Amino acid sequence: NHSHSSTMDLVLVGLMVGVWGSFMAYGWVLEDIKSTAWGDQGERFKDTDFLILAQSIGNTVVAATLLLALKDGPVLTRLTAGVPQSRWLLTSLAYLGAHKAGIGALDYITYPVQVLVKCCKPIPVLLGEVVIAKEKHPPSKWLSVCLLVVGVVIFVTNKPSKKSADSSVIFEWNAASGYGLFLVLLALICDGVYGPMQNKIKQEFTGLSAHNNMLSMNLIQGIFSLVQVGMADGVPSVSIRGFSDVMAFCQRNPAIVPMIGYMVLTMIAGNLFIYELQSRYGSLSVTTTTTLRKLCSILFSVVYFNHAMAQSQWLGVLVVVFASPVSKFLLPDKKEASKKAQ
Repeated sequence: NHSHSSTMDLVLVGLMVGVWGSFMAYGWVLEDIKSTAWGDQGERFKDTDFLILAQSIGNTVVAATLLLALKDGPVLTRLTAGVPQSRWLLTSLAYLGAHKAGIGALDYITYPVQVLVKCCKPIPVLLGEVVIAKEKHPPSKWLSVCLLVVGVVIFVTNKPSKKSADSSVIFEWNAASGYGLFLVLLALICDGVYGPMQNKIKQEFTGLSAHNNMLSMNLIQGIFSLVQVGMADGVPSVSIRGFSDVMAFCQRNPAIVPMIGYMVLTMIAGNLFIYELQSRYGSLSVTTTTTLRKLCSILFSVVYFNHAMAQSQWLGVLVVVFASPVSKFLLPDKKEASKKAQ
């Protein structure tokens, strides 16, 4: 029993480190792709739709492979779990909107700011569940939402009094940063739409696994992205650039090609680690792991990209990142407490 417990502990630590490593690497690669002035012309890669398409293809292929390898039965049933793909259309469109706005925001704000504001995902999800699914939530969740708002306000209303010559201020108010925050808020609204819709599909189709969900969402998101990028090809008047423009950029700046590959691989690895962590140890382990992952991602980005931050901004980061566990500690859910007592 002791050796089994030790093995389980080692597996848990391994999965947690896998989540941290994968998503820290993903954040680093994504920020590098978006913030680097590529080549002699100092071009910025702003082709968010192409990045989403690349991620969608990678996630779709991996999810389909796992479903075909691990499940029995007819191929279509293994892939869809009996859910008509039409049921995923609106959910996947909101999923695409969340990624398009969230990744696109990196053209205007730094990655740590995007991560910090994205930590506020529980706000629109909670509101969406109240409005769409008519769910009721314990006081701890409402306290968590209040702490998230307070933390973000502390962060965005402060800035370092001075910075070194080779560092960049992590956030300062201007038109560009304001638009970047607007895009992240738009991404959060999309999260608040697709989260409850996704949960309703899961409740209706009990045989649906995380890999079925991953396949359907990314397949339809990929089709939308493919259409957008394909239709934009050769049309200079639209904001989305087509395949020929992306390929030309990659030919001028070949160093970006492996970076896009790393971005896809780290995203896939992170998703697989989270799925395994969820299936083996439950949602509490996932929540704890992802909470620390966000803090580690912010720390790594600040150090690696040399962003200047004020001490008060660090306070805001801590309030946001630990809002959920602190709220649960201060206002424990009576239902969960009674379940543990039983």
